[in-house]
Order: sequence, then structure tokens, then C-alpha cells
Amino acid sequence: MTSLLDIGPLTEDVAIGAAQVTVRGVTPEGFFFLLSRFPALRTIFDKSGSSGELSPGALQAVAPGCIAFTLAVSTTDRSRYDTAEDWVAAIEAAAKVAVNLSAHHQMQIFQSALRLTFPDGIGPFVKAMEALANSINHVSGKAPATTSSRRSRSGFTTDSRGIRLGQGARSGSSTH
Repeated sequence: MTSLLDIGPLTEDVAIGAAQVTVRGVTPEGFFFLLSRFPALRTIFDKSGSSGELSPGALQAVAPGCIAFTLAVSTTDRSRYDTAEDWVAAIEAAAKVAVNLSAHHQMQIFQSALRLTFPDGIGPFVKAMEALANSINHVSGKAPATTSSRRSRSGFTTDSRGIRLGQGARSGSSTH
């Protein structure tokens, strides 16, 4: 059986002039760092979740402030830093370098980071996050259940997940 220690980080090397830059997929920590630093990034995910595509307009609206930081997050090895503060300081230093790269080189690193971060694309990731949020909200009682129910011939009601609710139970109520 393979463990996480056997896998290691998935990376790609991108040539920038005579140097090679190692690009990593953005981790959840990096992802939430970017979202907290650049709240406008949410517009990309909101739009791509519904259409499955990243529009140039959505990217243009948030790009000026966050592309350099996205490149910095994807090229800064988090495992080398003991504290989040040290990691953020390294990201800020790397962003100052990334902002001066040509558009061509920025795009090469950005495309590599996107492939590594969202191997199935942004749309499926957004849908999975929405499903997770809905599940958490349902369990915490903050959102109504999104399941339908039906009564079987035996008199038991089951919801759309096939969970038996009990004889005479109404839709939306559970006896488990």
C-alpha cells in the first residue's frame, strides 16, 4: 500500500531563461491564503462553477493584484517553512520577483499551477466545494435538506438517498 510519504509533491519544472522553476499545485492553505488576500478571486470560481469555463473578463478583473501572488504560492515550497508567517514572508518576496516576469513566463507558470492544482479543471472543483459546503450546512442545520422523499408500498418513506424515514414520516422529517 502506498502512503503519502511515498507520493511526495507533484511538480512541474518550467524554464525561465536559463533557470528552471519548480511549480507545485496550490494547497488548501495556499488557496485560502489567496482568497483571503484577494477576495475578488471568488468571482473566478463563482463564474466557472456555473459555466465550467474561466472567462477572460473574470480573469482580467482580478489578475492585476493576484497573479504574482498566485505564482509565488505555486513556486514556494511550504514544507520548507516551520511557520505560516515565514511562508507568507517567502511568498511576498517571491511575488516581487514574479511581478517583473514577462507575460509569457507568467502564463507558463500559471498554466502549470492550474494543471497541478485542478487536474480535472476548475468547474469540478467548485462543484465539489459547493457539495461539501451544502453538506456542512445541512448537518449544522443552516440549510434545508435538498433531498426529496417518497412513500413506498410498505408505508415507509425514504428520501432520495434511499434512507428509510419510518412509517408515516413526512418529507423533510427524519426518524433516525
